[in-house]
Amino acid sequence: MMRTPTARLATSAAAVAMLVLSLPIRADDAAERRSTLDCMMRSASAPGPASPQLVASYERCRDLDPHDAVLLYDLATLYESLGDRRAEAAYRQVLAMDPAYADAHVRLGWLRLKAGDAAAARAEAARALALTVNGAAATELWQAAR
Repeated sequence: MMRTPTARLATSAAAVAMLVLSLPIRADDAAERRSTLDCMMRSASAPGPASPQLVASYERCRDLDPHDAVLLYDLATLYESLGDRRAEAAYRQVLAMDPAYADAHVRLGWLRLKAGDAAAARAEAARALALTVNGAAATELWQAAR
């Protein structure tokens, strides 16, 4: 049985379509890989000056990897520097992921102190001091919360 070129082309297109649908590769994988690389670079260094655009970029990275405590900590510091109320919740999420993250205890303590809760600030300072050998930031918080 002889197939026409059109029939062969249709059969080939159908085979390619079935292969594409069966593979776990999406058309946006290249863009996602690029985004993941950008997020890894963000997680490797402290964020720059806070801006809504930088926050949006960190939020996108958080959505790609919601278990990156360092990246979430950086996002929390951006929220804090912009006066965004989401900072406290973000610090708490960091500590839920990594209870030994001393810097997150310190930043959360400062937020609690600013909110007038000196007891909570002292508790966060104590947790941070217990986790660090030379906790200058935690000591400063402890003294401010007395």
